[in-house]
Amino acid sequence: MVAPEEKAKRQAIKQALRQAEQERFRATLPLSPELLGIMFDFIDQQLAQNECDNTFKYLLHFLSEHQIEANPVVHWLENLGGYCDCEILANVEERFLENLRTPTRH
Repeated sequence: MVAPEEKAKRQAIKQALRQAEQERFRATLPLSPELLGIMFDFIDQQLAQNECDNTFKYLLHFLSEHQIEANPVVHWLENLGGYCDCEILANVEERFLENLRTPTRH
């Protein structure tokens, strides 16, 4: 059985590691977290009405409408497994949400 002090110490280490990972992830973001959230919602809305055509059709539309250079965003998404609109939602959005959650304190 692990002593309470050791358990607390281990939890503090885990929390510090999670927080460091979140900070590293945030440093890679090509846009503000708020704008990325809006982008994911836009793509989700479009795909609810239309099938994915295995391109960045809706992503590029969103970026154009917001006058955002596409290359850095596309590169970031591809590095995380988002190679088309539906893969952005399937592979990137959850990781984005996971890494932007505020750590819980015990």
